Amino acid sequence: MADGNYYCNEADVYNVFGQESVDSWSDATNTGTKNATRIDWAASMAKALIDGRFREGPYAPPFGVRSDVLDPVELLIQYLSSSITGVILYDTRRVVDSESADMIAQQRKNADTMIAQIFKGQLKLTKVRVGGAAPFNIPLSQSTTTLLVEPTWFNGFKL
Repeated sequence: MADGNYYCNEADVYNVFGQESVDSWSDATNTGTKNATRIDWAASMAKALIDGRFREGPYAPPFGVRSDVLDPVELLIQYLSSSITGVILYDTRRVVDSESADMIAQQRKNADTMIAQIFKGQLKLTKVRVGGAAPFNIPLSQSTTTLLVEPTWFNGFKL
């Protein structure tokens, strides 16, 4: 995997899920070899999902670049991206075993919980806060309070 314009790299994903699992999930055609292109794609999708989720939220994406010393990615975002990358690889592989399914379900839950905690202010990033105090609240008029816009879902993650 090239250290591209992502929030995580291959080593980060290995740290969360283990090299054997990640390499296996990247191999969609069962050739027995790691597919670095699929890992890059999953990392790119993870970045897009994180950016999409936070775009109207309390912080302004992008959150840096994993390979950039001058604009590094925060560890929380790096962990979220690593978790989401692994989940995307697993979900798109469609080979299910109960041990991996349990691990993936927990990582998906952890990532979604962390995102919710960031939105609630329970976890804080060092990036400058933008927007209003209540993400997704859009005032309609003086006579109404707010319209709550629910996020959409992709691969089990809220956007």
